[in-house]
Amino acid sequence: KSPGPATTPLPDMTPQSEIQLLIEIVSATHLPIADKMKKSSDPFVVVYLGNEQIHRTRHIPRTLNPIWTIETGCLFLLSTTAQDFFRA
Repeated sequence: KSPGPATTPLPDMTPQSEIQLLIEIVSATHLPIADKMKKSSDPFVVVYLGNEQIHRTRHIPRTLNPIWTIETGCLFLLSTTAQDFFRA
């Protein structure tokens, strides 16, 4: 009989344990037109944790199908506690 997959024990976590999440904002498709004259939008993303704004990308001009990149703020690191993350 072959041994099962190797397992690594998880660290002891409490609700006050700090967690870090690397978050990537990738793209959006078929956004509504905000500028009727240009038949386009200048979209951006705002990320909230509960009521607190924790990140905002740069806007991408004149598109209904934006793709965010490193230059437009697609990646950010969220450091919080497990309790705060799951409460929001």
